[in-house]
Amino acid sequence: MRQWIAFSLLLISSLLLSLPVSAAVPTCQAPIKFGALTWESGQFTSGVLKYIIESGYGCQVEEVPGAGPALETALSQDDIQVIGEQWIGRSPIMTQAIEQNKVAVIGDTLKGGATQGWYVPKYVLDENPGLRRYQDLPKYAELFKDPENPSKSRFMNCPSGWTCEIFNTRLLKNTGLESDFNNAHPGTGAALDAEIASAFEQHKPLLFYYWQPTGLMAKYDFAALEFPAHDDACWQDLLLAYGTADCVSGFPVSPLGIAVSTPFIDANPELADVFKKIQFSPAELNGAILEMSESKRSGEEQAFVFLRDNPQVWQKWLSDEAATNLAAKLGISLTGAAIVTDKKASSTNLADPSSIFPSWSLESPLNNTLASVVRNHGDVFRTISTVALTYLLLPIERLLTLIPPWLIIALVTVLAWFAVRKIGLP
Repeated sequence: MRQWIAFSLLLISSLLLSLPVSAAVPTCQAPIKFGALTWESGQFTSGVLKYIIESGYGCQVEEVPGAGPALETALSQDDIQVIGEQWIGRSPIMTQAIEQNKVAVIGDTLKGGATQGWYVPKYVLDENPGLRRYQDLPKYAELFKDPENPSKSRFMNCPSGWTCEIFNTRLLKNTGLESDFNNAHPGTGAALDAEIASAFEQHKPLLFYYWQPTGLMAKYDFAALEFPAHDDACWQDLLLAYGTADCVSGFPVSPLGIAVSTPFIDANPELADVFKKIQFSPAELNGAILEMSESKRSGEEQAFVFLRDNPQVWQKWLSDEAATNLAAKLGISLTGAAIVTDKKASSTNLADPSSIFPSWSLESPLNNTLASVVRNHGDVFRTISTVALTYLLLPIERLLTLIPPWLIIALVTVLAWFAVRKIGLP
């Protein structure tokens, strides 16, 4: 009897040992918490990371909402473990957390780093060969007339409150260009994008600040004006609204990385190694953001499309087993260089089975029609707006600013008295 028991145990052990072991794929002890980012490139990169972690390595992922400083503080306390896109050198909170060894920024997710600068449409440089540097702008100021104040030209800055609005305002002053150019502030980032898109669609000149990674960089042909080499000491002063240095510096190139808590690295060394390998070219990242914006996709939806269509990019980041797992989830087969896509399987990942609403929408036809009107009749509308600004709105504004505030209060009080003939309302 004992011999049969021993033989049975030996047989069971042999069968267990013969089963495949997934040693290459780590088992996460707890869900990995991501900071929920609000900008498109951050949403897309976070989506890619989450797909890799969940589908490639079998870990659970959660997303925690919050503003930038709050998320960075949470990361330093290991309340969250990953921020999918971090601009290196821009956050005092992150700098302090790195110095205290609570946080690390790993990887180099954008080849060449994030760039920024003062731009004009490429066709403006083609039509004006003498315009290449910021020093050339006074000679070509007439190109960039401000429709709200035709006596001066216009520079499109960032929205008020953004860090870039501060250093652009300082540069406008330090370069001496504020005597020729008004410092225009769009209300939002979307308003800045709309102003740029409108200029390109109408083939109009525009001087503006912009950066990448962004979708507009992939959609339109920007040309950067030349500045001196980057001077970090000067730049640190330019970041201060009340800085005193009278210097001009070129724009820094900001490396993009993935911010992770130190305990995350200790608990998940293989995932940390994967993060270090992840890198997109500017064309890949800008193109993905543009596609995401124009297709009205979420960051996760666009990440799925990118991973499904570009296995040659991400296959080298992962272990063979994780790559196979991710490919299966995406509905594709990896057979060396050959990729066979299962469209039916992959399309289900983008569908919302719980939705009872039809998939059609009037949004795209309306947007396309509006874009066509802007391209073909933009000059007419611009002329109307210029006339209205010059002969109606601006004179009214000047009149109102000339009237003393006490007189406005008195006039309103008198009107209120004649309206009700009682002292309460006046």
